[in-house]
Amino acid sequence: MYRYILTTLFIFYSIVQVFGQKPVAIGFVQAIEDATIDQARKGYFDALAEEGYSEKKGNLKIIYRNAQGNIANLNTIEEYFVQKPVDIIASNTTLATISAVNKTQNIPIFMMVSPEPALMQLNTTPKNLSGTYETLHYIDTAVSMISELLPKAKRIGTIYNASEPNASNALSRLEKQCKKLNLVLITKPVTQSSETQMVVQSLVNEDIDVFFALPDNIIFSSFETIYQICENKNIPIFTSEAGLVSRGASVAFGADMYAWGYQTGKMTAFYLKNGILLAPTIVHKRTRVYHPTLANKYGITKNSTIQKTTNSKQISQSFLLSTVLMGMLLSILGLGVFISFKVFKIPDITADGSYTLGASVTAIGLAYHIPIGITLFLVLLLGGLSGLCSAIIHTKGKVNPLLAGILVMTALYSVNLGIMGRSNVPLLEYSTLFQRGISAWIVITVFLSVFTLFWLYLFQTDLGLVMRATGYNENMLSSIAVSASYLKILGLILSNSVIALAGSLVAQYQGFADINMGIGIMLSGLAGIILGESLEHLFRTQKIGYSILFSVLGCMIFQGMMSFSLTLGISPNWLKLVSAVFVLIAVVLPVVRKK
Repeated sequence: MYRYILTTLFIFYSIVQVFGQKPVAIGFVQAIEDATIDQARKGYFDALAEEGYSEKKGNLKIIYRNAQGNIANLNTIEEYFVQKPVDIIASNTTLATISAVNKTQNIPIFMMVSPEPALMQLNTTPKNLSGTYETLHYIDTAVSMISELLPKAKRIGTIYNASEPNASNALSRLEKQCKKLNLVLITKPVTQSSETQMVVQSLVNEDIDVFFALPDNIIFSSFETIYQICENKNIPIFTSEAGLVSRGASVAFGADMYAWGYQTGKMTAFYLKNGILLAPTIVHKRTRVYHPTLANKYGITKNSTIQKTTNSKQISQSFLLSTVLMGMLLSILGLGVFISFKVFKIPDITADGSYTLGASVTAIGLAYHIPIGITLFLVLLLGGLSGLCSAIIHTKGKVNPLLAGILVMTALYSVNLGIMGRSNVPLLEYSTLFQRGISAWIVITVFLSVFTLFWLYLFQTDLGLVMRATGYNENMLSSIAVSASYLKILGLILSNSVIALAGSLVAQYQGFADINMGIGIMLSGLAGIILGESLEHLFRTQKIGYSILFSVLGCMIFQGMMSFSLTLGISPNWLKLVSAVFVLIAVVLPVVRKK
C-alpha cells in the first residue's frame, strides 16, 4: 500500500517537473542594428535549438532588446534585465558586454562579437563572464593580405570612432602592422555617421590605394556610403570583418559572425545542462573571404597590381564637386530653418527630429517600393505634422518654443526608430532619385531652385509680409485682428516640411538613413543663416529677397568651410569647434565693423 502511494507520488512529481518547469529566461542585448552583427545572434539561437532549447519547446524565453546605438538605451536595457531578473544575459558587441559586466556580478553573461577582457579595460575577468572573444591578431593577417595581394599598394586609409574602445584598440593594432610592413597609414576620426561621407571624401582625396574597414560601429552603420565613394574612385576595401564582403568589401579575413554566435550558444547550452560556467574562450573559426566581382575588378590575386583610373587632380575635383552638392542640400535645410529662426525668431529644435523623419520615411517608402513621388509627398506631410505639433505646444500650451521643440524632437527619436525598425537602413539597393540615370546636379538644383523661388514669392505676398511682421512685433497683430498663433503654426509646418525633405534627399544621396543623422543638424542650418546675415551687413541690404538668397549662399559657404578645414589637415574631431568659431566670427564681424 505504502509502495503504491510512494510510486504514485513520484510519478506525479516527475510530471510536475517536466510540464511545470519554468523556462530559462535569456536577455539578449545588442548594441546596434546591423546585418553583419545580426548573424551572430542567429548563430547563437541556432546552437541553442540544436541542444534542445527553444521557445517552441517551451523551455526557453527570449527577451531581445536592441539599443540602436544609444548608450543611454543600452544601460536601461541592462538594468531591466537585472531587475526582471533574467537567468542569462547574452551580449552582442563590445559596448553591450561592458555595460552588462558593469550592471551585474551574479547573472551569467555570455559575450560574442567582443574583444578579450583585457582589451575591454577589465583588469580581471569577472566570474560571471563567459562566451567567446577575439584578439586583435586577426587584424595583422588582414593587413598582411594587402601586401600579399596588392604588393604595389603603399597608402592605406581608414576612419575610426575614438569613443569606441574596440575601434581604438583595432586602430592601434593597424598602426603597428602598417609600420611593420612599411605601409603609410592615413587615419581620420568620425564622431557620428552623418560625418562619414565628408570625412571619407577627404580621405580618398589623399590618394590612398586601399581603404581598410576596422571593426567600428560607425563603419558598420554607414558602410554603404564608404563603399560608394571608394567604388567611384576604384579603391578596393580590405577588412577584418568577413560579413562586410557581402556589402561591398573586396577581401576580408576575420571571424565568421554566425560561427561566433554559434560557438557562444554551445557554451550557453553546456551551462544550462551542467551548471558549469566555462571561462571565456577565443573564437574558433576565422575565414578569408573574397567578393568575386570586386576581386576580379581590382585583379586581386597573387602579384597583382591596382588598376587605378583616377589621379590626385581628378580626386580633388570630385571632392570639390561633392562639397558643392552637399552645400546645396544643406541650403534646402537652411530654407526651412530660415522661416523659424529668421522670420519668427524661434530656435526650433524640432529640425533635428524632422530631418531624420524625412530620411526614415524615405527608407521605408523605398523598401516597400512605394513610388518616389508618393514617398516625397509623405515626407513633406509628416515633416509638416511634426512642425504642427511643436507649434501647437508652443502657441496653445504656452510652452517656451525652445522647450516645445526639444519635446517634439525627443519624441521623434522613438517615432523614427519605430518607422525604420532599426537604427540604420542602407539604400543603395533601392531606386532612389540619384540612381535613376539622372544627374545629382539636376535633382538637387531643381529642388533648391523650386523652394528658393517659392520662398521669394511667398514673402512678397500679403501673407508673407504678415508672417514677417509676427517675428518683429507679435503684439501689433492683435490690433489688426490677425492671429499670431495661426501664422506661427503655418510657418513651422512649412519649415519642418522642407527640413524633412532635405533629410530625405541627403539620405538618398549618401546611401543610408541613420537614426543619429539629425543630431546637431539644426546648428548647420543656423550657421548658414547667420553667415547669410553677415553678407547682408556686408552689402548693406535688408530686402527679404536678398536675405533668402544670402541664407542659401551662407549654407553653401558653411559646408565649404567644413570641407576646406579637412583639406588643411584639421582633424574631424575638431570640426564642431571649427564650426562654432566660424559662426562666432560671422556674428561678431558686423559689430566690429560698426565700431
